Amino acid sequence: MLDALELIETWKELGDHVIIGGDFNEDVRDGEVHELLTAAGLREVILDLHDDLSPPATYNRNSKRQPIDGLSATRSIMSLIHNSSCRPTTRSLSR
Repeated sequence: MLDALELIETWKELGDHVIIGGDFNEDVRDGEVHELLTAAGLREVILDLHDDLSPPATYNRNSKRQPIDGLSATRSIMSLIHNSSCRPTTRSLSR
């Protein structure tokens, strides 16, 4: 995990925007992944954009509404992401 933190810091020092997404199989609001991404100065995009709502279940059998999939980004790009959206797991993208 320290290698990942060093890599993120290097990208930020170069002036890059960083977006990291993944299926972390743990609640993205706490735990090891959360600590790493927070230490790197990244914010959880979906939770940040919808902080007034219960976190979305990102897996259709998730009855506890624990977000295990996450999308984190540097603060410098958050304003560009504010027009994003995510669909519920019950909706299909195809018609």
